[in-house]
Amino acid sequence: MSDQEQGLRAISREYLAARIVIIGGLILAFGVGGYYAYVLRSEIMARRQVVMSEVQHNMAVQSAEEANAQAGEQLCTTALTNVKNFGVIPPFGQLASAEPRKTDVTGRYVCIAVTQVSKYTIAADLVCRNLKNAQCVNVFSVTQDDGTVLYQRHT
Repeated sequence: MSDQEQGLRAISREYLAARIVIIGGLILAFGVGGYYAYVLRSEIMARRQVVMSEVQHNMAVQSAEEANAQAGEQLCTTALTNVKNFGVIPPFGQLASAEPRKTDVTGRYVCIAVTQVSKYTIAADLVCRNLKNAQCVNVFSVTQDDGTVLYQRHT
């Protein structure tokens, strides 16, 4: 064998070794990159799941709060209508706030109504769930802002 053939074989082996190293390195690099992409994607999906559950929870809480606010407004509206029908508050009286306040008595709420002249506090008992039915909101008392009792239900 001549020196030239040995040199060509040596170069051929080196070229083969270089190809193996390069291809193996690329395979290794793609494998590591794929692994980290999978792990990162899993973390992103887990975070997205947590965020989505928080959003759904917040939406449910917000819907419940909106429903409570609407129920409170309906309670005060019905109580004011009942008081106007009794003739205790003038027909032009309006709610100052659509949100009733709770009292120490279970089922009793306080609503504030106003006219141009005076401010009224209406205490009403919720006796059933249908707030649009005037009989479900039983007026307990009506007082003016100066403490004068205009109406008091006898128990």
